[in-house]
Amino acid sequence: MIRGAETAARLQNYTLIAVNSDDHAERQKELLSLLRSQRVEGILLVVASDAGVVGQISQIIEAGIPVVYLDRIPDREEVDSVSGEDLKAAEMAVDHLIASGYKRIAIATGPHTLRNEQRRFLGYQQALTRAGLAFTDDLIWEGNFRPEDVAAMCIPRLRDKKTRPDAILSTNGPTGLGCFACFFATAA
Repeated sequence: MIRGAETAARLQNYTLIAVNSDDHAERQKELLSLLRSQRVEGILLVVASDAGVVGQISQIIEAGIPVVYLDRIPDREEVDSVSGEDLKAAEMAVDHLIASGYKRIAIATGPHTLRNEQRRFLGYQQALTRAGLAFTDDLIWEGNFRPEDVAAMCIPRLRDKKTRPDAILSTNGPTGLGCFACFFATAA
């Protein structure tokens, strides 16, 4: 994503400056303040999952700095954004799992405060409903974007072979890494 943005910026005679909050809200607030103080001409933002930056983003926009959310879109906030077809992608993934013979499918998501995570969850629900399969609370695993936290959340749910799911749909990369690490921790 950064490579594509940098190429597009360069074609328009802009320079892209990339910073990383490592999904920490306080670090993100510091970085946004820094970018605003440096009078950047725009911000592409993958918002920290636990960030309460609505007021800060509003101030940045009011200061005339355009903001575009990438992938993670906070709920109830109207700004420009770029993301995938979250609902359809989740439906397709669950349809594939069902076609492969899986019936008890869990979902591991990031925070449902993000619109894209809500849409992915809805796609999961719709695909299961369409197939006549149940989704129950024990198969819905809402986490964050820290793989180690996701692994810790999943491990107890995979230990009991009688109740564990046949498959897990992960709605994002960091959650997928956490599920993958969890699989190896419970396979032993």
